[in-house]
Amino acid sequence: MWKFDDKLAGRRFAEELGLRVPELYAVGSLEECVAEARRRGMAVIKPLQRHSSQGVVALTSRGENFYDHIRRKQVPASQLQDYVRSCQVAHEDVLIAEEVIFRPESSGMLSTEWKLYRFGGQVGLMVQGDRASDDRGRRIFQFRLRDFSPVKAP
Repeated sequence: MWKFDDKLAGRRFAEELGLRVPELYAVGSLEECVAEARRRGMAVIKPLQRHSSQGVVALTSRGENFYDHIRRKQVPASQLQDYVRSCQVAHEDVLIAEEVIFRPESSGMLSTEWKLYRFGGQVGLMVQGDRASDDRGRRIFQFRLRDFSPVKAP
C-alpha cells in the first residue's frame, strides 16, 4: 500500500506543507459519517484507506434531499445511509467525513483535485483532476511536471 492511501497521513503531509485541508468532521463508521453529513448539511465521505476516488461521495443538502456531486444524483435524505453504503467498495472500511470545498470562482463546483507522484524522493509528475467533465461526460485531467509546466503529448 502506498503511504498516502491513508487519508489522515496525506492530510498531515499537506498541512506540513502549509496547504489548506478540509475540516475533518469524523473518522469512523458509515453511520457516524452520514450523521455528520446530515448535521452539517454537507460532507465528503470516503474510505480512509482507498485510492482513485473509490467509495467517495460529495454530498450537499438540497431541500429534503442530498445531492452527490460525484455521481450527479439526487438522494432522498431518508435513503442517505443506504446510498452511501451502496457506493462503498468494502463495507468494513473505516470512513472519514470532511468539509466539502467548492471553487471560489464558481457556485457549486467542487475544487480541483491534485495528485503528486514522487520518483527518487522528488515530485516528478502532477495530475490535476477536474471534477467537471467534458461534453461527453469524461473527467478532465491535466498532467504537469515538477515546475507546473504542462506535459506535452508526443
